[in-house]
Amino acid sequence: EELLAKLRSRCRYTQLTDDCRNGPHLTDDVDSRIKPTLAWLSELGLSGADIQKVVTREPRIFSRSLENCLQPHAQWLSDMGMDDSQVAQFIVRWPAFFSCSLETKAKPTVQHLRDLGFADGQIVTGLVSFPQLLSYSSQRFLHRMRVLKSQGPLTERSLWNMVLTDAQFTARFERLAE
Repeated sequence: EELLAKLRSRCRYTQLTDDCRNGPHLTDDVDSRIKPTLAWLSELGLSGADIQKVVTREPRIFSRSLENCLQPHAQWLSDMGMDDSQVAQFIVRWPAFFSCSLETKAKPTVQHLRDLGFADGQIVTGLVSFPQLLSYSSQRFLHRMRVLKSQGPLTERSLWNMVLTDAQFTARFERLAE
């Protein structure tokens, strides 16, 4: 109740309803949707402040099914080799992950990284640091990896370079490849 009150005071009601296309309003489904989602985030190890960050950044989390979306996404991260604190850190850094398709975005990106020779531990480290890697289109991802590979062997540092802005990436790497 206390956390819900804090969320109501920190999150503009219109933001929550406008951002949740066809999702629940903050005052709807409190017992059936919002409280279970908040409890689940807390069980994952997120602090109250972290939960506030997550729902402020991604209020649509309340429109996602706990059983069919949130839990399977978190389980996939665990299956990748993330420990509980890494899963929590990943979710706080990129709560939009729950809108990301595991089948068409996340799994293919991880497979690309494996195909390029990255070990699962390196992938986990990279994703915890830069979870938005999973949001890149295959075209953008593969182009950047080809450019980085042309500079020498791919390393964990390559994953860090993947998240540079387009201008930074071009300035740092593509000019060197020409």
